[in-house]
Amino acid sequence: MDIVIIDTAPELKGASASVRTKLANFDSRLTISVPEHLKIGDKVRIYTTDKRYVSRTD
Repeated sequence: MDIVIIDTAPELKGASASVRTKLANFDSRLTISVPEHLKIGDKVRIYTTDKRYVSRTD
């Protein structure tokens, strides 16, 4: 499922696509851990069955 982040902590300067994560909220009331370089408005792909981040999408 592709979905847009509606709320998360601010993007961290120097953050990479590494293992470090932060919580992100979506309009479907779903909250999951995403890489810390993502920001509000980013569209991401998630697996809803196990509530897992997959990738960023366009």
